[in-house]
Amino acid sequence: MYFVARRHRLIPLIELLLAAITISTLVYLIYRHSCESFLMAKHHYDVYDEELSHRELLVDNIVAFGTADSAHLPSHAATLHREYQIPQTKVNYLSEFRNLDKCPVSSEDVAAIGEAAPCYHKNTLLESLSSGGRIGLDSPYHSKSCGMWWYGTHELCNVLAKYSKVMFVGDDVLEDIFGGMMLLIREDAMYGAVRQWHYNSIEDMKCSCETAFRNHGLCESALVRSLKELTDYDITLLKCPRAGVQMQMHYLPRYPLDPVEVNRFVMAATKDSDFDRRPIAVIYGHGHGSLFDKGATASWISTLRDMIHNAIPYDVPIYELFVTPGATGPQVSGFNTLTLGLKASQVFESAMRDWGRDVQMDVLGTWNATVQTSFSADGLHGGVQTNLLKAMMVLNWLDLVNNGSG
Repeated sequence: MYFVARRHRLIPLIELLLAAITISTLVYLIYRHSCESFLMAKHHYDVYDEELSHRELLVDNIVAFGTADSAHLPSHAATLHREYQIPQTKVNYLSEFRNLDKCPVSSEDVAAIGEAAPCYHKNTLLESLSSGGRIGLDSPYHSKSCGMWWYGTHELCNVLAKYSKVMFVGDDVLEDIFGGMMLLIREDAMYGAVRQWHYNSIEDMKCSCETAFRNHGLCESALVRSLKELTDYDITLLKCPRAGVQMQMHYLPRYPLDPVEVNRFVMAATKDSDFDRRPIAVIYGHGHGSLFDKGATASWISTLRDMIHNAIPYDVPIYELFVTPGATGPQVSGFNTLTLGLKASQVFESAMRDWGRDVQMDVLGTWNATVQTSFSADGLHGGVQTNLLKAMMVLNWLDLVNNGSG
């Protein structure tokens, strides 16, 4: 009886001891697994950081080398920075630009950058940018799926160095996009789009910041039309003066085309170039000059396109992009709403995108990017933010189209 009673007392103790051993074993196994997972993750991120550092170093070397001798720049150089990481904080990529106190603008207000992985293929880029939009009036622009990359100045210089010529040809809308490109290249928010060294009156001084883009009647003669104008005056105005690219803006808004203007454009396309076999890029812009007539604009582009292809040696690649005018605003009224109103501009863009697919020309739609803005009441002249956005879109296309992607 004593033995049985003692046995009954020992059984709970033994069960408790076994339970304690089991729990300890489980805790140990969990701890060991956690340590191993941490070490593996640490090794993964160490390898990733080492690879990223190597890529960043390579890009720096390419920048230093490419700006000195752009003809030897690898065709994929500008895409080496594309290691996407979810941004921890918002960044104003324009923070180092001059005159921000007089012309405040932030890349955060222009577009939502970094919320989606960047586009790696030209066709998906154009579709995503053309189909993006804004969440509220004057809110930052969002691409539809993959994101737009915001190029720092060194990256921008690398993109341009892949080309011997980048020619903009078109109307006021494209002229403003070229001004946005000049603002980025000069890193000057106030005077980036204009030749301010020619100013000699109070009226001239008004041609800066927003006014340079919005008031072409006043500022037309002050706008920068080529990189050569800047280098001839002061090469230090450019942040990449030795990128080895010719950039030109040719103002040809009328349809039918003026033969004198066309000949001048074709001469500029072939002048001062030894055709070092780097590609040529041509960006077209038209619509208001044809009253949003698809057939007229298509004929306008086709005429210029044929002349360019006949003038450029056959073995020099030519990349071409048509940028649509965008959405018109509330100043368009009366009879003009039928030909130049909001619906007319939307129908025109859709028709031109279809036309581009038929003739194998890239088309960048900007209607969605401009419809919810108050920057442009007539849909013709946007402000600094609108044209920085469009210029950055064009830079993304310039990078990917000359990288063997499609």
